[in-house]
Amino acid sequence: IRPHLLPIPASAHMFVLLFCPLSLILVVQVTAMAESEGKENTMKLNPNCIRALLLQCEDSLTLDERLVWQPLHLPDFCTSLPLYSRQEIAYTLYLLDDADYIETHIVESDNGIIDIYVYRLTYLGHEFIDSIRSNPVWEKIQSALNVIGSVSLPIIQELGSHFVLELLKHP
Repeated sequence: IRPHLLPIPASAHMFVLLFCPLSLILVVQVTAMAESEGKENTMKLNPNCIRALLLQCEDSLTLDERLVWQPLHLPDFCTSLPLYSRQEIAYTLYLLDDADYIETHIVESDNGIIDIYVYRLTYLGHEFIDSIRSNPVWEKIQSALNVIGSVSLPIIQELGSHFVLELLKHP
């Protein structure tokens, strides 16, 4: 019995193994397709993804009774946040680490990212999420971003702080 490898178009990220005597076709998925139907991440930060990831970190990360961090892995985020592609989540986590909003261990190879372990929110991460947590505040930030276009994370945080203060003055 000699298996034959028959490729399916590359966009499907699959290969078919055909075993002649049994006419058995096995399909093995090699890599999952992104939500964007195979399009690569365009390296644009999505503020909604940033907020969702930071809220997930705040809700799910723990320090156990032995004082050991219990990290979240990239697949944990992908499962709990299905609105975002694996590439978008990985890229956003990478940049949140660069910006010192989260503490991570990124496992890389020559070909890219293997996994990302998120251990904790930093003080900056807590400050940021505190300024944008409220849904009414987030809606105002999104309205402002629709007018302004893209802005940096510190500007989003400033907008959030401004809208929080506004809500406190006029509840």
